[in-house]
Amino acid sequence: MSTPEERTWGDIINAIINTVKEVLYQVASVLMENASVLASAVVGLGIAFMVYRYAKRGLPVIGRLFSF
Repeated sequence: MSTPEERTWGDIINAIINTVKEVLYQVASVLMENASVLASAVVGLGIAFMVYRYAKRGLPVIGRLFSF
């Protein structure tokens, strides 16, 4: 039987850093692939919020229905 390799602190730190790099790369990849959808969602939510704000000012009934 072979003896297990001894790991140094450098090996452990390098493994952690490489794992973090891989996770960040995957997150960035998903964001890049879905950038169009995310931008559309942000714009849509912004427009919906603007409509809500103007309707709340113009029609007090709406302000009472959706009061937070």
